[in-house]
Amino acid sequence: MAEPGARAERSFAAGIKQYEKSKKQGGGIMNFNSNLQPVGIASRAALGITVAVFLSLWGAGAEAHEQTAPVMDLTPELLKIRDGLAKYKDPFVAVRDGYYSTVGCVEYPDGDMGIHFLNLALIGPEPDPAKPPILIYEPGSDGKLQLIAVEWFIPLATGVKGRPTLFGQDFEGPMAGHEPLIPDGLHHYDLHAWIYKKNRSGVFSHANPDVDCSKGATYPLREEPPRAVPHN
Repeated sequence: MAEPGARAERSFAAGIKQYEKSKKQGGGIMNFNSNLQPVGIASRAALGITVAVFLSLWGAGAEAHEQTAPVMDLTPELLKIRDGLAKYKDPFVAVRDGYYSTVGCVEYPDGDMGIHFLNLALIGPEPDPAKPPILIYEPGSDGKLQLIAVEWFIPLATGVKGRPTLFGQDFEGPMAGHEPLIPDGLHHYDLHAWIYKKNRSGVFSHANPDVDCSKGATYPLREEPPRAVPHN
C-alpha cells in the first residue's frame, strides 16, 4: 500500500495537470477543486501521522528528561542556597571567587564524591549556610565539570565548640583528614549537601552512588572513610 504522503504528492501533481488542462479547455476551476479534494484527505492523513509521531517522540523525550533530571526533595532553605550559588556552575567563576581545585576526583566505597574546590577564606568555627567552603564538581565524559554538591568544612583548629549543626543536621565527625588530599592530622567536621544532583542515599550523605569519577576524571582518587577522632 502506498504511503499517505506519497499519495498526497501524486494527487497534488494530478490536480496541477488537471488545472492546466482545464485552463486550456476553458473549463474553469471547478475540476481542479474537485481533483484537489482527495489531496486534502490524504494530506490530513499524512499530517495526522506526522503529529502522532511528533507527540510520541516528544513524550519519549519528556520521559527521558524526567529520568535524567529527577525532581529533588529540597527544603525552601536549601532551594534558596542552591539558587544563590548557581553562578558557580561555571567553575571559572568559582576560581575567580577564591575556590581552588584539589584536583583529585574522590571515589568512595559507597559512592563517589567528585572534585572538591576549596575556599580557605570561608573556613571558620561557625558554618555560614550561604557560604560553603567547598564546591563539588563531577567531571563528564567530555571533561567538563558539573556542579553537583556543596560542603561545609570545619577543622577543630578553628576552635569550634562541640558538633556543629546546619539545617537540623548534625555534621559528621570529628574525623581525621582525608589522605592523601588532606593531611591525617587535619581533624575536622563536615557536612555535604547534594543540592544540584539527586542523591538516593540522602541529601546530606557524604557520598553519592550516582556520581562516577571514571567517566572523565584525569586524576581519580580512591579513598577510604577516615578514622574517627575525639574532639579535643
